[in-house]
Amino acid sequence: EKEDNKKINVTLAEEKTEKEKEKSDNINQEKDKVSHEPEIRKETIKKEFDHILFSFHGVPVSHINIVAGHKECCFDESCQIKGLNYKCDKKCYWKQCHVTAKHILENSLLAGNTFSVAFQSRVGKTPWIEPDLSSTLQKLAKEGKKNILIIPASFPVDCVETTYELSKTAEEEFISHGGKSFEILPALNSYEGWIESLSKIVESYK
Repeated sequence: EKEDNKKINVTLAEEKTEKEKEKSDNINQEKDKVSHEPEIRKETIKKEFDHILFSFHGVPVSHINIVAGHKECCFDESCQIKGLNYKCDKKCYWKQCHVTAKHILENSLLAGNTFSVAFQSRVGKTPWIEPDLSSTLQKLAKEGKKNILIIPASFPVDCVETTYELSKTAEEEFISHGGKSFEILPALNSYEGWIESLSKIVESYK
């Protein structure tokens, strides 16, 4: 019996060691991936795409109206052209997303590409801001867009909404409706330039 217990303990110890090694390998792979993110971003935006899609986190329409102080948001696309001081105030999240996408594109190597904005992570039955990511991907594929780049602009750090919702669910939907190539620009994560900028913003509020 003692011998059997000894064998069991040895087996359990070996399994624990193997799991710890696997966990360590996964962590190292993630660290290696993060360390190369600036290069990945640079190489990605140099490629040619049929379309650039900015994906922001969606929110219920009622939240937009409450925070921005509107009785009902106009959701006028001219907002993104005329800037944050046109019609609605600066608290309108829908407008902020469109203006942000426009400025990112204009001030990057992606300038000149066609782009659009969509909103992901919708839940529940209440009306959410449009257009939603799913219908937008289907529409782009049906329009003949084969090669698109997704920029998850709401997410400074990669999470389940970028690593699963976009890289698996959204990609499968785009491909299944006729798309061919689907790339996601990595989030800023621990990129040094981002961390320095964020710290300056925080310091400015002291």
